[in-house]
Amino acid sequence: MLLYISTGETMENDMDKLIAMGKPALIQMAWKLVMNRQLEFHISYEDYEPSVWVNKHEVQVKFRRLIRYIPASSHFEYDITVALISKEISPFDSWFYRNNFFVPDKEQRQTISYLKELLGLPYSYMNHEISEDDENYYVNTNSKTAFCHYIVNKRSGEPSEPLQGTYAVLPQMFPECDIDEENQWVELK
Repeated sequence: MLLYISTGETMENDMDKLIAMGKPALIQMAWKLVMNRQLEFHISYEDYEPSVWVNKHEVQVKFRRLIRYIPASSHFEYDITVALISKEISPFDSWFYRNNFFVPDKEQRQTISYLKELLGLPYSYMNHEISEDDENYYVNTNSKTAFCHYIVNKRSGEPSEPLQGTYAVLPQMFPECDIDEENQWVELK
């Protein structure tokens, strides 16, 4: 089902209609838009954690990549954001970032799968990054409050004891600052 959203005076009604559909329907609608737009390579829904965000002008579905494989000396885009009112998909609609979207090759997919099984990845509410050199895989996980680092020897397959810790929660730096409420995003639960 593809919902037509008009622009102009009825944008508020369109926003209400979209929000009334509920989070699961919005996520499904956004993923269909991604699949229709990106047929040249395979990406899997299971590799992402979706969330829905709204402000006064737009409804966005953000797909956060659960595990990021970081090739040496490269910069890639990993996450996808779908704006349901404007039908823009980032990074695919940006000429600058379009060619920098990471799609793992066969060997990288095997490495990700191996490390997922070995370490029980992904962990809830954590970011995950995998990198490697000739001898080791490096797996870094973190959130706003904690981190964990593993080193896995490629020959033995043995992970090191994890280096784990928590971050100190700092007080809000500028509590008296005005927030641009018109563009403030709120997550739809």
